[in-house]
Amino acid sequence: MSSRIHITGMGIISAIGPSVDDTLRSLQNCSTGIKPITHLQTRHKNDFVVGEVPFSNMELAEMASVQPFNRTTLLGMIAAGEAIKSAGIENVDEARTGFISSTTVA
Repeated sequence: MSSRIHITGMGIISAIGPSVDDTLRSLQNCSTGIKPITHLQTRHKNDFVVGEVPFSNMELAEMASVQPFNRTTLLGMIAAGEAIKSAGIENVDEARTGFISSTTVA
């Protein structure tokens, strides 16, 4: 038995863009999001440059329209929200959906 999978919506927030469109533009322009650490909580702030999403946790919570969570959860919520909107889903409880997440936070 064969099953079909249809990708109807995508969402992304990354070091090179806060949305699919912005990230695609950055890729097309060969932009890099590699910069000094400004928002991640680490003792290595001065030791490395990283591909950090350039928003504070408070800014991410505002973007997700939620109370602050941990950074990974906020990034997932923002990307999922964009994917749901992109797919035209108005009530996620009525749709059969799947969620694939990839993160390197932590």
